Formats: sequence, C-alpha cells, structure tokens
Amino acid sequence: IKEVLVRHGAAIHPEAWPVGPNVTLHEHGESYRNLSIGAFSHVGREVFLDLTDRIVIEDSVSVGMRSIILTHMNVGEY
Repeated sequence: IKEVLVRHGAAIHPEAWPVGPNVTLHEHGESYRNLSIGAFSHVGREVFLDLTDRIVIEDSVSVGMRSIILTHMNVGEY
C-alpha cells in the first residue's frame, strides 16, 4: 500500500511501518499529496483519512485500527 500511495503523491518516509490494509482515502482529488506519514509511524487497518486538507502523521505515531481523521465537516444546508 505504501508504494501505491507514494506513486500517487503521498509523502511517506521510507522507514514508515505498515499502512493498512483497507485504508479509505476520501476527497483526495487526483493525487494523495495531502498525506504525509513520518518515520516509524503506523496506520492501522480500515482507517478513514479525509484528504480535503493536509494530514501530517509525524514520526513515531500510531493511528489505531478503524480510526477516522477528518479535515473538514459539511453539515449541509437547512
């Protein structure tokens, strides 16, 4: 998964630990350039990442299984 993300614009440190599987990338447009994952970081299974804005996962951070990281919220119009 890391290789696919990097191929499409994500900045993933070569020493990042496993990413996924089954990571959902929402609102990424045509690339994953809004995603950055640091060294020795891990993104668990079934994580949902909203790439409307930039997400930076710093070095030595773990994102637990089935976590959701939102960068915006659209509650709609009434």
